[in-house]
Amino acid sequence: MRADLAQRYEALVELAFHAMARLHENADPEALHDLRVSLRSQRVLLAAFRDRASVSEARGRLAEAAGLSNAVRDLEVSLEWADGLYTETGEGAAACEALRARLDTARQGLLAGLQHARLDEALVDAELAWFRALNRSRRKPLRKRLRGRAGRLAARMRKMARALTADVAPAAWHPLRLEGKRLRYWIEGFSDTLPRRQRRLVKPLRFLQLSLGSLQDLSVLRANLAELPGEVPPSWSTAIAREEGKCAAEAARMLDELMPLLARARQR
Repeated sequence: MRADLAQRYEALVELAFHAMARLHENADPEALHDLRVSLRSQRVLLAAFRDRASVSEARGRLAEAAGLSNAVRDLEVSLEWADGLYTETGEGAAACEALRARLDTARQGLLAGLQHARLDEALVDAELAWFRALNRSRRKPLRKRLRGRAGRLAARMRKMARALTADVAPAAWHPLRLEGKRLRYWIEGFSDTLPRRQRRLVKPLRFLQLSLGSLQDLSVLRANLAELPGEVPPSWSTAIAREEGKCAAEAARMLDELMPLLARARQR
């Protein structure tokens, strides 16, 4: 178990360094996505030892670096949706160009921010903290802790889901989306140590995240469009509302299928 976790962390660090190089060269549009995946996955693994001061500090630095990319990611997604709406309606060319200009500015700011945050040093420090904590851990207590947290996350998500009503507003899905992400990333990060009843949650959680992710992206699109000069084409507002309804309906369907699995994930 320890060797597998060590190899997984090393691969994530390597992915981050490769993504940073591609980001600076502006040669690969997937570079930012890979960097975000790596930083997020590292923070998940580090959370197993978050009671250690060095690990907690390392997670904080990685979280700070990841946060710098949020504006770029949001604008990338908004521009993708906006381009699709322009293709569909033939309206909103000015909005697309305005979003594109804001994205270019945000990307330049991201590179400067990552350099200021000394992400390369943060990655090395986090890796050292991870290996020190991992090497000092005992197999059985660690396995018990990892399984216990997966069960608690599943129970918490199930409780949140049961509190949702059928006519819930799109924004009300967001907390559940975040809880689902925490659970899914935890299970993916420690899949080799978890029982099947917990591992089997990954696939339905991914499908749920697709719907909830699109719902959140549409919310971000609305916010970005509200900041632009000029009026958003009415056809865009209609199309966005239509897509929100479709995503919410699909999320509700997927959640119904997920609920029994969440209940079993907490069982011993």
